[in-house]
Amino acid sequence: MMIDERYLNVVEILLSNLRNLNHPWTVTGSLGLRLQGIEVTVHDIDLQSTKEGVFAMELALGEYVVHTVKFLESKIIRSYFGELKIAGIKVEIMGDVQKALGGEWGSPVDLAASIHWVKLRGWSIPVLDLEAEYRAYRMLGREEKAEKIREVLDERDRINPPGKLA
Repeated sequence: MMIDERYLNVVEILLSNLRNLNHPWTVTGSLGLRLQGIEVTVHDIDLQSTKEGVFAMELALGEYVVHTVKFLESKIIRSYFGELKIAGIKVEIMGDVQKALGGEWGSPVDLAASIHWVKLRGWSIPVLDLEAEYRAYRMLGREEKAEKIREVLDERDRINPPGKLA
C-alpha cells in the first residue's frame, strides 16, 4: 500500500496533536480508504468526529486553522466543518455529519462503534470502518467508490466468512 510520504507526515502530526482528545475521531474519505487497502487517489485528509470533538480538534490544531469550524448544510449533507492546512496538505475536519435520507436528516454516525484501527509504522490510526464508509458513499450517490469498497468487503468475506474464526 503506497501512500505519499507527505500525507503520512501529516498523519503523524495529527496523531501527536490529537492523542489526548477526549472525543472519538477517525480518518475518513480517500485516505481512510487507502489506509484500508482501497485503491483510490488521495487528494486531502478528512477527519470526522462529534460536534464537541471537531471544536476540540480545532483547538488542538489551532496553528493550522485556515477556516474555523462552522455549521454548513447542503441538500444531501450537513456538519460542523472546518479546514486546516498542515505542511501544504488540506485537512478537513467534520463533526456530527448527517446525510439526507428521503428528505429527512439521518443521525450522525456512531463513531465509537464504527472505528477500525489500522497499524502502520508503529502507529494505531483510527479509520471509519469500511461498512460505514460503504453506506456513506452509497447515500451520497458516489457509486464508483462504493463499488470499490464493496469489492474489498466481498473479498474479505470470501477469505474469512462471517462466523468463521480467524
